[in-house]
Amino acid sequence: MAKKGLGKFILGAGIGAGLGLLFAPKAGSETRKELKVKIDDLVSKAKELDMNDVTTQVEEKISEIKKDLNEEEKDLLEAFEWACIQTIGIYSEEAKRNRELRNEMIRRLRKEMNNNE
Repeated sequence: MAKKGLGKFILGAGIGAGLGLLFAPKAGSETRKELKVKIDDLVSKAKELDMNDVTTQVEEKISEIKKDLNEEEKDLLEAFEWACIQTIGIYSEEAKRNRELRNEMIRRLRKEMNNNE
């Protein structure tokens, strides 16, 4: 029965065993025997892994990643919407000022025309 983190444990054990063998002051034939035993042990532990458990763990991790990406996508979309609203607001304010200026100019021109009559 595989538990979460078992794969990491096996990988860590394999790396640790390999490094231990490399740095151990032993004869080459003895080191090779120990290395074969360690590799056989690692292979048997890997065979004990239940593929359904591994598949489930991988699917769960993929779901977590998708969820994180969806949340980041939402944040990005919200930021884009905010920027659009701000831009529209700026243009709306500018358009309002332009209308006010235009109306003021028309009012002054009419007043000037009335004064000239």
